Amino acid sequence: LDEDGTPVARTAIRVTSLTDSSQYGATTDETGAFTVSGVPVGNLLIEAVNTVIKAQTTQSEFIPNAGALVVRDITLLRDDRVPPTVTFGSSVVTSAPQR
Repeated sequence: LDEDGTPVARTAIRVTSLTDSSQYGATTDETGAFTVSGVPVGNLLIEAVNTVIKAQTTQSEFIPNAGALVVRDITLLRDDRVPPTVTFGSSVVTSAPQR
């Protein structure tokens, strides 16, 4: 979902198991839904990035037991920040946001 609650299609999803460091990928469909199966029990890190709307998020999740179905809404946060500009004497330095 974007920050307004609208489903976002074609979002890249990466799920990383913090139990064994295995990684799984998916892409959201037109309704913003995705499925990742075969993820081991334990703690996960879920990363979602959509380059079209310039939004991303990272969140943690827990798989309680083998075969568990976990359903969550993930809200993507837009990165509309303007890079900071710093002036040193007569020099101006602009820094790109770090990701």
